[in-house]
Amino acid sequence: GLAAYNGVLVPLSFPPVTYKVLKHGLQAVQFDDLRELHPSIHRTLTLLKSAEGAELVESLCYSFEVAQPTTGVLVELEAGGADIPVTPENREKFAERYARMLLVDSVHAALMSFCRGARFCLGVDKPAFELCTEEDLELLICGTRELGDFRDLEAVAGYVNGYDASHPVVRVFWKVVHRFPENLKRRLLQFASGSDRVPIYGFFPVRLFPP
Repeated sequence: GLAAYNGVLVPLSFPPVTYKVLKHGLQAVQFDDLRELHPSIHRTLTLLKSAEGAELVESLCYSFEVAQPTTGVLVELEAGGADIPVTPENREKFAERYARMLLVDSVHAALMSFCRGARFCLGVDKPAFELCTEEDLELLICGTRELGDFRDLEAVAGYVNGYDASHPVVRVFWKVVHRFPENLKRRLLQFASGSDRVPIYGFFPVRLFPP
């Protein structure tokens, strides 16, 4: 939040559901938000929800006790979950609670701390915040994935020690830069601005050289 307030991009790799919670709160979290964070688990639970036949569901031997993917720690999705088998009747509830545990419960303290700080700095009581989508918030905090035209970066560059835009060394530098593949352009942008993403406003806030 403080980074966004000061116009500084930060290389965060939060899943999209983080920005959904930042914008709309925990009530906005849905089962399908699991797809990007844990695609294999989402696929398995989707197949479980659509499986035909009680024998197939019960043969999986699932219960309302599951392991966290990162730590392996067993977590009960409800009291006494280890003794509650997953059946055709309760599989929808199992899938929803499993997704909720992964997306919210397992990271609740850290997620809420992030959202409180970000909302304070972004000014959630201001009209502009209401106009933003969760995608807009990600762009504001992290910048856009699209590199855009590096001629715009050249246009806002400043020079010192007798150099200017017409100096032969500067002209050769930009000629080489414009021929860079994307990965090298991103490395240059990372070196110059601290992030390999372009600000939401374009290259204008980026200072490649001090004035």
